[in-house]
Amino acid sequence: MTDETIVGLKELRRFATVSNQVATAKMKNHEILELHPRALLGPEKKALIDGQNYVVRRKHDLQKGLCDIQSIRAGDLLLAERVNGQLIMSDQKFANRSLTLSEEIFQSLKKYADAHGVTLDQALAQAVTSYTQEQLHE
Repeated sequence: MTDETIVGLKELRRFATVSNQVATAKMKNHEILELHPRALLGPEKKALIDGQNYVVRRKHDLQKGLCDIQSIRAGDLLLAERVNGQLIMSDQKFANRSLTLSEEIFQSLKKYADAHGVTLDQALAQAVTSYTQEQLHE
């Protein structure tokens, strides 16, 4: 038996937060959408709404979009692809439930946790949440 990991919502959310590049999903209709922890975002388009020009993006529900994803990439790295109807993780380092932190990042998190009176887990959760919100607003 192979070490195949089927991609679910948890893995999709992890792909969106662990890469230093924006993760993208190629859909059945060949559209490329950005992968974010809570949604798939379409490309920016200009729209005229009530006489005002806006830049808009279509938002797709992550859970509903899961069955339409054909592949997921972060830059040139293929993270997952659909094989025999199932979305399979291509890079097993993302299958790990825990990620290795560099000593520098660990020390930064520890310093933040000590300064704010929170646990390391809480500091990490706050850092991920903050990073994710920044990515959604870019």
